[in-house]
Amino acid sequence: MTRAEACTVVARLLEKEEAIAGTSAFADVAGHWAEKYIGFCESKELLKSYSGNFEPGKAITRAEFAELVYLTNLAKDKGITASFTDVADSHPKYASIMAAAKAGLINGYLEADGTYTFRPDNTITRAEVVTIVNRARGRDMKVESLTIDIILVALDVDITHWAFANIAE
Repeated sequence: MTRAEACTVVARLLEKEEAIAGTSAFADVAGHWAEKYIGFCESKELLKSYSGNFEPGKAITRAEFAELVYLTNLAKDKGITASFTDVADSHPKYASIMAAAKAGLINGYLEADGTYTFRPDNTITRAEVVTIVNRARGRDMKVESLTIDIILVALDVDITHWAFANIAE
């Protein structure tokens, strides 16, 4: 998922489509298909620039998406205990990652030694994003809860895929 696509998803979650408007101060966003979504997120101070540019086509990392979810207030603390061996409390996005984990929106990866990692610098997949969005909206889907018409929509995804139900939803 790109940074532009992530802004589009978040903007659409927070506002009705017709209410999304905005221009961006980032020079590399002018005329981009997602300019209004990026501008919207920028106006809500949901974006961080590292180089003075937004880099809309760059893949968004798991840590960046966790921060985006955290800053939108979609991460409501449910008291879930989380600990990731690869995210020190000195990590710049530690608070965002932990808030999203405590809200049950994100999970880590179970390693062979029984610990969990978050892999903050990995790019986030579309399957992970749709799962986080569904959880934020209170729709943590299970295959058993899907109707046949929803399953038929997602025939291009193997039913054994870990995120099949969330993708189908």
